[in-house]
Amino acid sequence: MGACETSADCGRHGSCEQSTCICDTWWTGKADMLSYDGYRCTNFEIAEAAIWAVALLSSIRLFFNIIRAFRLQARSYAGLRARAVRKGSTLPPWKFVPFRILFSGILAPPVLIAIAAPKAFLLEDRELGRAWSVSVLFVIAVPYGFITNFLAEMNTLDTLLKNLTNTRPEDIAKLRRNLRFRNWSAVSLYAGITAVTVLFGCHLEDTPPQDSPMRYMLVIRNCSLIVFMQALGLIARTAAEQGQHLLNSMSATAQTQSKSSRKVEAFLKHLEDMSHEKIKLAKVSTLIYVVFSLPWLWPYQTYPIAIVIIKITGKAHFVHNFLSLPQRSKYASIKVNSVLPSSAASVATTHANQQTNHQNPSQRPPASNVELVKD
Repeated sequence: MGACETSADCGRHGSCEQSTCICDTWWTGKADMLSYDGYRCTNFEIAEAAIWAVALLSSIRLFFNIIRAFRLQARSYAGLRARAVRKGSTLPPWKFVPFRILFSGILAPPVLIAIAAPKAFLLEDRELGRAWSVSVLFVIAVPYGFITNFLAEMNTLDTLLKNLTNTRPEDIAKLRRNLRFRNWSAVSLYAGITAVTVLFGCHLEDTPPQDSPMRYMLVIRNCSLIVFMQALGLIARTAAEQGQHLLNSMSATAQTQSKSSRKVEAFLKHLEDMSHEKIKLAKVSTLIYVVFSLPWLWPYQTYPIAIVIIKITGKAHFVHNFLSLPQRSKYASIKVNSVLPSSAASVATTHANQQTNHQNPSQRPPASNVELVKD
Protein backbone atom coordinates (compact mmCIF):
# COMPACT_ATOMS: atom_id res chain seq x y z
CA MET A 1 0.00 0.00 0.00
CA GLY A 2 1.26 3.50 0.78
CA ALA A 3 4.51 4.69 2.35
CA CYS A 4 4.56 4.92 6.16
CA GLU A 5 6.86 5.43 9.11
CA THR A 6 4.79 3.87 11.88
CA SER A 7 1.67 1.72 12.09
CA ALA A 8 -0.29 4.80 13.13
CA ASP A 9 0.15 6.09 9.58
CA CYS A 10 -1.85 3.11 8.32
CA GLY A 11 -4.86 3.52 10.60
CA ARG A 12 -6.46 1.06 13.01
CA HIS A 13 -6.77 -1.69 10.41
CA GLY A 14 -3.25 -1.78 9.03
CA SER A 15 0.39 -2.17 10.00
CA CYS A 16 3.59 -0.63 8.71
CA GLU A 17 6.08 -3.14 7.36
CA GLN A 18 9.22 -1.98 5.60
CA SER A 19 7.77 1.52 5.14
CA THR A 20 4.68 0.05 3.45
CA CYS A 21 1.13 -0.10 4.81
CA ILE A 22 -0.21 -3.65 4.91
CA CYS A 23 -3.96 -3.68 5.48
CA ASP A 24 -5.88 -6.28 7.47
CA THR A 25 -8.26 -8.71 5.78
CA TRP A 26 -11.27 -6.97 4.21
CA TRP A 27 -9.70 -3.54 4.61
CA THR A 28 -8.08 -1.39 1.95
CA GLY A 29 -6.69 2.06 1.28
CA LYS A 30 -8.28 2.37 -2.13
CA ALA A 31 -10.22 5.52 -2.77
CA ASP A 32 -11.54 7.43 -5.76
CA MET A 33 -10.33 7.20 -9.34
CA LEU A 34 -7.18 9.24 -10.00
CA SER A 35 -6.46 9.31 -6.28
CA TYR A 36 -3.74 7.78 -4.17
CA ASP A 37 -4.03 3.99 -3.93
CA GLY A 38 -2.33 3.83 -0.56
CA TYR A 39 -4.20 6.20 1.71
CA ARG A 40 -4.29 4.34 5.03
CA CYS A 41 -6.52 1.31 5.64
CA THR A 42 -9.84 3.03 6.11
CA ASN A 43 -12.24 1.38 3.65
CA PHE A 44 -14.19 -1.77 4.51
CA GLU A 45 -14.26 -3.82 1.32
CA ILE A 46 -17.57 -5.57 2.12
CA ALA A 47 -19.35 -2.21 2.38
CA GLU A 48 -17.78 -1.06 -0.88
CA ALA A 49 -18.76 -4.31 -2.59
CA ALA A 50 -22.37 -3.91 -1.41
CA ILE A 51 -22.86 -0.42 -2.82
CA TRP A 52 -21.11 -1.33 -6.06
CA ALA A 53 -23.39 -4.37 -6.35
CA VAL A 54 -26.35 -1.97 -6.35
CA ALA A 55 -24.62 0.11 -9.03
CA LEU A 56 -23.99 -3.06 -11.04
CA LEU A 57 -27.64 -4.15 -10.86
CA SER A 58 -28.81 -0.66 -11.82
CA SER A 59 -26.47 -0.61 -14.84
CA ILE A 60 -27.63 -4.09 -15.91
CA ARG A 61 -31.25 -2.97 -15.62
CA LEU A 62 -30.58 0.04 -17.84
CA PHE A 63 -28.79 -2.18 -20.36
CA PHE A 64 -31.73 -4.59 -20.64
CA ASN A 65 -34.18 -1.70 -20.87
CA ILE A 66 -32.31 -0.41 -23.91
CA ILE A 67 -32.22 -3.93 -25.37
CA ARG A 68 -35.98 -4.15 -24.90
CA ALA A 69 -36.40 -0.78 -26.55
CA PHE A 70 -34.30 -1.97 -29.49
CA ARG A 71 -36.53 -5.03 -29.93
CA LEU A 72 -39.64 -2.84 -29.94
CA GLN A 73 -38.05 -0.47 -32.42
CA ALA A 74 -36.98 -3.38 -34.64
CA ARG A 75 -40.61 -4.50 -34.93
CA SER A 76 -41.70 -0.95 -35.62
CA TYR A 77 -38.95 -0.53 -38.22
CA ALA A 78 -39.96 -3.76 -39.98
CA GLY A 79 -43.51 -2.47 -40.42
CA LEU A 80 -42.36 0.96 -41.59
CA ARG A 81 -39.93 -0.56 -44.06
CA ALA A 82 -42.63 -2.85 -45.50
CA ARG A 83 -44.92 0.13 -46.01
CA ALA A 84 -42.10 2.09 -47.63
CA VAL A 85 -41.40 -0.79 -50.03
CA ARG A 86 -45.07 -0.96 -51.01
CA LYS A 87 -44.89 2.74 -51.85
CA GLY A 88 -41.81 2.17 -54.00
CA SER A 89 -39.34 3.67 -51.53
CA THR A 90 -36.74 2.35 -49.11
CA LEU A 91 -35.92 2.88 -45.45
CA PRO A 92 -32.30 1.96 -44.60
CA PRO A 93 -31.68 1.19 -40.92
CA TRP A 94 -29.22 4.08 -40.55
CA LYS A 95 -31.97 6.56 -41.51
CA PHE A 96 -34.22 5.34 -38.72
CA VAL A 97 -33.40 7.80 -35.93
CA PRO A 98 -34.48 5.58 -32.97
CA PHE A 99 -31.90 3.02 -34.09
CA ARG A 100 -29.16 5.66 -34.08
CA ILE A 101 -30.13 6.85 -30.62
CA LEU A 102 -30.25 3.31 -29.25
CA PHE A 103 -26.92 2.32 -30.77
CA SER A 104 -25.42 5.39 -29.10
CA GLY A 105 -27.12 4.83 -25.75
CA ILE A 106 -26.22 1.15 -25.57
CA LEU A 107 -22.50 1.96 -25.33
CA ALA A 108 -22.61 3.40 -21.81
CA PRO A 109 -24.13 0.56 -19.71
CA PRO A 110 -21.51 -2.09 -20.68
CA VAL A 111 -18.74 0.29 -19.62
CA LEU A 112 -20.41 0.91 -16.27
CA ILE A 113 -20.98 -2.84 -15.87
CA ALA A 114 -17.32 -3.54 -16.63
CA ILE A 115 -16.31 -1.00 -13.98
CA ALA A 116 -18.79 -2.10 -11.31
CA ALA A 117 -18.58 -5.90 -11.67
CA PRO A 118 -14.98 -6.40 -10.44
CA LYS A 119 -15.62 -4.02 -7.56
CA ALA A 120 -18.87 -5.72 -6.59
CA PHE A 121 -17.26 -9.18 -6.53
CA LEU A 122 -13.93 -7.99 -5.09
CA LEU A 123 -12.07 -9.36 -8.10
CA GLU A 124 -9.85 -6.36 -8.79
CA ASP A 125 -6.52 -5.57 -7.26
CA ARG A 126 -6.58 -1.92 -8.23
CA GLU A 127 -8.87 1.07 -8.02
CA LEU A 128 -10.41 3.20 -10.72
CA GLY A 129 -7.73 5.42 -12.12
CA ARG A 130 -4.79 3.06 -11.72
CA ALA A 131 -5.03 2.61 -15.49
CA TRP A 132 -5.70 5.85 -17.36
CA SER A 133 -7.95 4.05 -19.88
CA VAL A 134 -10.41 3.08 -17.11
CA SER A 135 -10.56 6.67 -15.92
CA VAL A 136 -11.28 7.93 -19.41
CA LEU A 137 -14.00 5.32 -19.94
CA PHE A 138 -15.64 6.26 -16.64
CA VAL A 139 -15.81 10.00 -17.27
CA ILE A 140 -17.22 9.32 -20.75
CA ALA A 141 -19.77 6.68 -19.76
CA VAL A 142 -21.40 8.50 -16.84
CA PRO A 143 -22.72 11.54 -18.78
CA TYR A 144 -23.41 9.56 -21.95
CA GLY A 145 -26.97 8.78 -20.89
CA PHE A 146 -27.70 12.50 -20.79
CA ILE A 147 -26.53 12.99 -24.37
CA THR A 148 -28.59 10.13 -25.80
CA ASN A 149 -31.59 11.30 -23.80
CA PHE A 150 -31.15 14.79 -25.25
CA LEU A 151 -31.07 13.36 -28.78
CA ALA A 152 -34.29 11.44 -28.15
CA GLU A 153 -36.03 14.52 -26.76
CA MET A 154 -34.91 16.86 -29.52
CA ASN A 155 -35.85 14.46 -32.32
CA THR A 156 -39.26 14.02 -30.73
CA LEU A 157 -39.84 17.76 -30.43
CA ASP A 158 -38.54 18.38 -33.94
CA THR A 159 -40.90 15.86 -35.52
CA LEU A 160 -43.92 16.99 -33.52
CA LEU A 161 -43.40 20.61 -34.55
CA LYS A 162 -42.96 19.67 -38.20
CA ASN A 163 -46.36 17.98 -38.18
CA LEU A 164 -48.10 21.27 -37.39
CA THR A 165 -49.84 22.60 -40.48
CA ASN A 166 -49.02 26.25 -39.82
CA THR A 167 -45.40 25.77 -38.83
CA ARG A 168 -42.55 27.69 -40.41
CA PRO A 169 -39.47 25.57 -41.20
CA GLU A 170 -37.10 28.45 -40.47
CA ASP A 171 -38.47 28.80 -36.92
CA ILE A 172 -38.01 25.10 -36.22
CA ALA A 173 -34.52 25.16 -37.72
CA LYS A 174 -33.58 28.14 -35.52
CA LEU A 175 -34.83 26.35 -32.41
CA ARG A 176 -32.95 23.19 -33.36
CA ARG A 177 -29.68 25.09 -33.97
CA ASN A 178 -30.00 26.93 -30.68
CA LEU A 179 -30.54 23.76 -28.66
CA ARG A 180 -27.79 21.83 -30.41
CA PHE A 181 -25.34 24.68 -29.84
CA ARG A 182 -26.17 24.72 -26.14
CA ASN A 183 -25.88 20.93 -25.88
CA TRP A 184 -22.53 20.60 -27.61
CA SER A 185 -21.17 23.61 -25.73
CA ALA A 186 -21.95 21.80 -22.48
CA VAL A 187 -20.37 18.61 -23.83
CA SER A 188 -17.22 20.46 -24.94
CA LEU A 189 -16.87 22.22 -21.59
CA TYR A 190 -17.25 18.96 -19.69
CA ALA A 191 -14.81 17.14 -21.98
CA GLY A 192 -12.21 19.90 -21.65
CA ILE A 193 -12.33 20.06 -17.86
CA THR A 194 -12.35 16.28 -17.55
CA ALA A 195 -9.37 15.90 -19.89
CA VAL A 196 -7.35 18.28 -17.72
CA THR A 197 -8.16 16.37 -14.53
CA VAL A 198 -7.32 13.02 -16.13
CA LEU A 199 -4.03 14.19 -17.63
CA PHE A 200 -2.85 15.93 -14.47
CA GLY A 201 -4.28 13.25 -12.20
CA CYS A 202 -2.33 10.47 -13.90
CA HIS A 203 0.88 12.20 -12.83
CA LEU A 204 -0.29 12.77 -9.26
CA GLU A 205 -1.41 9.28 -8.30
CA ASP A 206 1.57 8.62 -6.05
CA THR A 207 0.82 11.52 -3.71
CA PRO A 208 -1.76 11.49 -0.90
CA PRO A 209 -4.74 13.56 -2.01
CA GLN A 210 -4.86 15.73 1.12
CA ASP A 211 -1.25 16.81 0.65
CA SER A 212 -1.18 17.50 -3.06
CA PRO A 213 -3.05 19.17 -5.94
CA MET A 214 -4.82 15.82 -6.47
CA ARG A 215 -7.56 16.95 -4.10
CA TYR A 216 -8.27 19.94 -6.30
CA MET A 217 -8.19 17.81 -9.44
CA LEU A 218 -10.92 15.61 -8.02
CA VAL A 219 -12.99 18.58 -6.89
CA ILE A 220 -12.74 20.10 -10.37
CA ARG A 221 -13.76 16.80 -11.96
CA ASN A 222 -16.75 16.40 -9.65
CA CYS A 223 -17.83 19.99 -10.29
CA SER A 224 -17.55 19.52 -14.05
CA LEU A 225 -19.88 16.49 -13.92
CA ILE A 226 -22.40 18.38 -11.79
CA VAL A 227 -22.29 21.45 -14.05
CA PHE A 228 -22.77 19.21 -17.07
CA MET A 229 -25.87 17.56 -15.59
CA GLN A 230 -27.25 20.94 -14.54
CA ALA A 231 -26.60 22.38 -18.00
CA LEU A 232 -28.49 19.62 -19.81
CA GLY A 233 -31.39 20.03 -17.41
CA LEU A 234 -31.50 23.74 -18.20
CA ILE A 235 -31.28 22.98 -21.92
CA ALA A 236 -34.31 20.70 -21.64
CA ARG A 237 -36.16 23.49 -19.82
CA THR A 238 -35.16 25.94 -22.56
CA ALA A 239 -36.43 23.51 -25.19
CA ALA A 240 -39.79 23.32 -23.43
CA GLU A 241 -40.05 27.10 -23.06
CA GLN A 242 -39.00 27.94 -26.62
CA GLY A 243 -41.16 25.15 -28.02
CA GLN A 244 -44.14 26.51 -26.10
CA HIS A 245 -43.42 30.04 -27.35
CA LEU A 246 -43.23 28.76 -30.91
CA LEU A 247 -46.47 26.84 -30.47
CA ASN A 248 -48.22 29.91 -29.04
CA SER A 249 -47.13 32.04 -31.97
CA MET A 250 -48.49 29.42 -34.36
CA SER A 251 -51.75 28.98 -32.47
CA ALA A 252 -52.36 32.73 -32.49
CA THR A 253 -52.97 32.57 -36.23
CA ALA A 254 -55.15 29.46 -36.10
CA GLN A 255 -58.91 29.49 -35.54
CA THR A 256 -58.97 26.37 -33.35
CA GLN A 257 -56.46 24.25 -31.56
CA SER A 258 -55.53 21.32 -33.77
CA LYS A 259 -54.90 17.77 -32.63
CA SER A 260 -51.22 18.17 -33.52
CA SER A 261 -51.00 21.23 -31.27
CA ARG A 262 -52.39 19.26 -28.36
CA LYS A 263 -49.78 16.56 -28.97
CA VAL A 264 -47.02 19.15 -28.89
CA GLU A 265 -48.39 20.70 -25.70
CA ALA A 266 -48.51 17.30 -24.00
CA PHE A 267 -44.92 16.55 -24.95
CA LEU A 268 -43.73 20.02 -23.91
CA LYS A 269 -45.27 19.45 -20.50
CA HIS A 270 -43.52 16.08 -20.35
CA LEU A 271 -40.23 17.69 -21.41
CA GLU A 272 -40.56 20.38 -18.75
CA ASP A 273 -41.08 17.77 -16.03
CA MET A 274 -38.06 15.84 -17.24
CA SER A 275 -35.94 19.00 -17.05
CA HIS A 276 -36.96 19.40 -13.41
CA GLU A 277 -35.90 15.79 -12.76
CA LYS A 278 -32.47 16.38 -14.33
CA ILE A 279 -31.89 19.57 -12.37
CA LYS A 280 -32.96 17.76 -9.20
CA LEU A 281 -30.47 14.97 -9.96
CA ALA A 282 -27.70 17.55 -10.40
CA LYS A 283 -28.56 19.10 -7.03
CA VAL A 284 -28.57 15.71 -5.32
CA SER A 285 -25.17 14.91 -6.86
CA THR A 286 -23.89 18.27 -5.63
CA LEU A 287 -24.99 17.44 -2.09
CA ILE A 288 -23.35 14.01 -2.28
CA TYR A 289 -20.02 15.40 -3.47
CA VAL A 290 -20.05 18.27 -0.96
CA VAL A 291 -20.64 15.87 1.93
CA PHE A 292 -17.85 13.53 0.81
CA SER A 293 -15.48 16.46 0.33
CA LEU A 294 -15.31 16.96 4.09
CA PRO A 295 -11.80 16.16 5.39
CA TRP A 296 -12.84 13.18 7.53
CA LEU A 297 -14.78 11.64 4.61
CA TRP A 298 -12.13 12.19 1.98
CA PRO A 299 -10.76 8.61 2.08
CA TYR A 300 -14.21 7.27 1.12
CA GLN A 301 -14.42 8.80 -2.36
CA THR A 302 -15.46 5.51 -3.95
CA TYR A 303 -18.93 5.86 -2.41
CA PRO A 304 -20.09 9.06 -4.17
CA ILE A 305 -19.06 7.59 -7.53
CA ALA A 306 -21.21 4.51 -6.94
CA ILE A 307 -24.13 6.60 -5.65
CA VAL A 308 -24.06 8.89 -8.69
CA ILE A 309 -23.99 5.88 -11.02
CA ILE A 310 -27.01 4.44 -9.19
CA LYS A 311 -28.88 7.74 -9.47
CA ILE A 312 -28.10 8.18 -13.16
CA THR A 313 -28.80 4.63 -14.32
CA GLY A 314 -31.84 4.20 -12.08
CA LYS A 315 -33.87 7.13 -13.40
CA ALA A 316 -36.73 6.29 -15.77
CA HIS A 317 -36.48 9.56 -17.67
CA PHE A 318 -33.45 8.55 -19.70
CA VAL A 319 -33.39 7.25 -23.23
CA HIS A 320 -35.53 4.16 -22.64
CA ASN A 321 -38.32 6.42 -21.36
CA PHE A 322 -38.78 7.62 -24.94
CA LEU A 323 -38.00 4.38 -26.71
CA SER A 324 -39.48 1.74 -24.42
CA LEU A 325 -41.42 1.03 -21.24
CA PRO A 326 -44.41 3.36 -21.76
CA GLN A 327 -45.74 2.58 -18.31
CA ARG A 328 -42.84 4.58 -16.90
CA SER A 329 -43.85 7.70 -18.79
CA LYS A 330 -46.02 10.03 -16.76
CA TYR A 331 -47.83 11.56 -19.71
CA ALA A 332 -47.59 9.60 -22.91
CA SER A 333 -45.75 7.13 -25.08
CA ILE A 334 -44.62 8.45 -28.43
CA LYS A 335 -45.26 6.41 -31.55
CA VAL A 336 -44.20 6.95 -35.13
CA ASN A 337 -46.73 5.70 -37.65
CA SER A 338 -44.49 6.22 -40.65
CA VAL A 339 -40.95 7.40 -41.29
CA LEU A 340 -39.89 7.68 -44.93
CA PRO A 341 -36.36 8.39 -46.17
CA SER A 342 -37.45 11.84 -47.31
CA SER A 343 -38.32 12.82 -43.75
CA ALA A 344 -36.00 15.39 -42.25
CA ALA A 345 -36.26 13.80 -38.81
CA SER A 346 -37.94 10.92 -37.06
CA VAL A 347 -38.80 10.36 -33.43
CA ALA A 348 -38.45 7.84 -30.64
CA THR A 349 -41.26 5.26 -30.65
CA THR A 350 -42.71 2.73 -28.22
CA HIS A 351 -45.44 0.15 -28.71
CA ALA A 352 -46.95 -0.26 -32.19
CA ASN A 353 -50.67 0.42 -32.42
CA GLN A 354 -52.22 -2.65 -33.99
CA GLN A 355 -55.22 -0.79 -35.33
CA THR A 356 -53.04 1.74 -37.12
CA ASN A 357 -50.81 -0.94 -38.58
CA HIS A 358 -53.77 -2.87 -40.02
CA GLN A 359 -55.86 -0.05 -41.42
CA ASN A 360 -56.20 0.49 -45.16
CA PRO A 361 -53.38 2.30 -46.98
CA SER A 362 -55.73 5.15 -47.85
CA GLN A 363 -56.48 5.68 -44.17
CA ARG A 364 -52.91 5.60 -42.97
CA PRO A 365 -51.43 8.86 -41.73
CA PRO A 366 -48.76 10.66 -43.74
CA ALA A 367 -45.02 10.27 -43.26
CA SER A 368 -43.55 11.07 -39.85
CA ASN A 369 -46.98 11.38 -38.25
CA VAL A 370 -46.51 11.18 -34.50
CA GLU A 371 -49.16 10.10 -32.07
CA LEU A 372 -49.28 10.43 -28.31
CA VAL A 373 -50.82 7.46 -26.55
CA LYS A 374 -51.96 7.88 -22.97
CA ASP A 375 -50.70 5.32 -20.51
